[in-house]
Amino acid sequence: MYRDSRKNARISLLNAESVLRMTKERIIRIEYGEEEVPPEKVVLMEDLYQTGNRLMLWHCGNGCSVGKCLGYEYQEMNPLLAGVKILSSAEKIIKKRHDLLNILDDGEITPDEIPQINKLCSDYKNLMTAILALKMEIEKTTLAGVAR
Repeated sequence: MYRDSRKNARISLLNAESVLRMTKERIIRIEYGEEEVPPEKVVLMEDLYQTGNRLMLWHCGNGCSVGKCLGYEYQEMNPLLAGVKILSSAEKIIKKRHDLLNILDDGEITPDEIPQINKLCSDYKNLMTAILALKMEIEKTTLAGVAR
């Protein structure tokens, strides 16, 4: 994503090196996933590459060790697909709410409940991913309207 963002912005490595104050070798390591990017550099890249916050969101879900640990994930998807995924995930969550209540009722998670919890967490993650994608589409549309 870092390299694609730079290329789409038509920024040369030499230009990026100057603005980001990093060696081109380091930029290349970052672009090929060999080095994690400090958050302040991601913000500078966003300003330089003008991706409409997509680079920062992608970084938090895919390029940041803390974001990965927290389960954040950003995927671009068209609004219709995001809407369908939101409705589908929400419906699954609503149908399984009693399962979660039963699991949490005694205040303990037993080994036999772990598969159910993993499935519920997967549904919640799908919902979060689709919501984030839809929010990004809203932001892109809003920014496009402002630019006009």
